Amino acid sequence: MVCTTNKEFPGVMIAEVFESMEFTLLAELASGKHEFGDLARLVLNLRYNRMLERFYPRAGELRDKLDSTSSVISGSFVLEFALYHQTWRCNDLDIYTHKDKGDEWEAFLKEVGYVRKRKEENEEEGGGEPYFIATVKEIRTFVRTKPRGRISTVDVICADTRNVLRPIGSFWNSLVQNFATGHTFTFAYPRNTFSYRGHVTGMWRQDDRVPELVWKYLARGFSTATPISSPVFPDDFPAIRRTLTDCFSWSLDISNGKSGDDFEEQDSVLADEIVWFDGGVLLD
Repeated sequence: MVCTTNKEFPGVMIAEVFESMEFTLLAELASGKHEFGDLARLVLNLRYNRMLERFYPRAGELRDKLDSTSSVISGSFVLEFALYHQTWRCNDLDIYTHKDKGDEWEAFLKEVGYVRKRKEENEEEGGGEPYFIATVKEIRTFVRTKPRGRISTVDVICADTRNVLRPIGSFWNSLVQNFATGHTFTFAYPRNTFSYRGHVTGMWRQDDRVPELVWKYLARGFSTATPISSPVFPDDFPAIRRTLTDCFSWSLDISNGKSGDDFEEQDSVLADEIVWFDGGVLLD
C-alpha cells in the first residue's frame, strides 16, 4: 500500500483514498502541480504494473520493451485501465509492433514460458475486417499457463506499415481506439469513453463477429451507437487531415505528468499525421 504523510490525515488514510479514486481524478491530480501529484502518478504506475503482471511477471521489463521497440498496447486492456474499478477484466493483451520486431517479441515472451499457438488455432486473425488485414503482416498469439491452471494470452500484432497504430484505425468501436506506451496513455474519444459510450466507426462492416462484440460491451455497461448510413471504407470517404493531438485528443504521461498538448513534445511513435475517415482513426 502506498503511504504518505500530511499534517491533517494519516498516511494510510490518504493512500486508501487515492487507491479508490477513478482514473480521471487521478489523472487530473497527476497532470497538474497539485501537492499530491507525485502520489497520484505513483498510484497510476502501480496500477499499470499490477495489470501488466497478469500477463508478464516483470512489468518494468515489459514497459521498457514497449518503448525500446516503439510498440503500443491497445484494446480492452487500456479501457480497463481507464475504468479501473469496474468488475470486468480483459482476458488478453494486444501488443502492436512493426513487423520487423515480431521475432524480438516472441523471444521476450518465451523467456517467461509463453508458447506460440499454431496459425490454424488462431481462427479470428484479422477479425474479418479488410482494412485491418491490409495493415497487418501477421498476428502471433502466445499462451502461458499460470499457477492454478489459469491461462494468459498475448497477441502480438505485427503492422505492415512504419506506424504501428495504423491497424487501430480499423477497430469496429471507438471504445477500444486507445493505446498505451511504456509510460503514456492516449485516448481518441475520452469524453465518450469515460461516459461508457462508444460509436461504431466507419471501418466497421457487418459480419458474424461484430454482434458478439456489441453484446460483450453491452454486458460491461457500455452503450454503442450504430452507423446511420451503410459502412464505408478508406477509398469511399474523403479524408480530413488533422494534427496528432486533434485526433488522439487526450493523453497522460504517468511518469512525469505531461498531458494534452505537452504530448507533442515527447519522443513518440506517433510522429506521423493521422487521417480520419467517418469517425474512424487511420494513420498514413
